[in-house]
Amino acid sequence: MTVSQPAAPATPATATTPMASSSLSSSGGAAHAQQLEVVAQSTAPETVAATQPVSTGAPETTITSFDTLVALATERREGTLLAHLENSLHLVRFEAGRIEFRPTEGAPSDLASRLIQFLKTETGARWVVTVSQEEGAPTIQQTRNEKKQQKLTDVAAHPLVQAVMTNFPGATIENVQTREITNAEDGAEDNTEDN
Repeated sequence: MTVSQPAAPATPATATTPMASSSLSSSGGAAHAQQLEVVAQSTAPETVAATQPVSTGAPETTITSFDTLVALATERREGTLLAHLENSLHLVRFEAGRIEFRPTEGAPSDLASRLIQFLKTETGARWVVTVSQEEGAPTIQQTRNEKKQQKLTDVAAHPLVQAVMTNFPGATIENVQTREITNAEDGAEDNTEDN
């Protein structure tokens, strides 16, 4: 949105030229806008007297880790950005105000600028996002897949599972689900053993 105001009469402290403003908003989710107002003195040609951010009323968020960033993208329902954070980004370095990553082959070319816009909108601070050639960490999805594969391998090595696999040729392990036993279930099992 552009807002224009006619020039006021020339006075040293309050003279203005027409205001220029610009808006930035996040893609998707609730739109957060930040406007910058530039006021110039009429006696000095194009000299900027003040630049003030206009508050959006949105609380500023602190992002302390890459996991915090991913959680925030999830919370804000930024589905496209979240998918890229999980699948298209090998994290090289993360510090407050700075992210360095290596994109995957399928990553969009504007991933860094999307990330900068999201971070600026959410934190109100300037972030430096750098694309690197360094290897970096596996993507979040690669890490999930490795953990799932390790769990399948561990379960397949269990003697009871091996017995089932022997008795049912061609059977495969598709998924492993863990179930935590609560104290109430422990007590129920103890009572049945006593009977």
